[in-house]
Amino acid sequence: MRLRFGVNDVVSALYPDIRNSYLELHGASVAVRYENGTSIPLDDLVQDLDEVRDHLMSHERLAHLSAGH
Repeated sequence: MRLRFGVNDVVSALYPDIRNSYLELHGASVAVRYENGTSIPLDDLVQDLDEVRDHLMSHERLAHLSAGH
């Protein structure tokens, strides 16, 4: 049996600190695209987005520092 990984699985494995925020954003995106919109308050989604962005930006800065940039 072959295991299959989706984007959500990869994000969860690589970035466990932001897993919940990312999954909430993803779920809201799917709801907006295929349903009638999301039931998650916009302020909560903005907070999730800020958390994901800040986490990824901090990792990008660390990568630049470790590469000597």
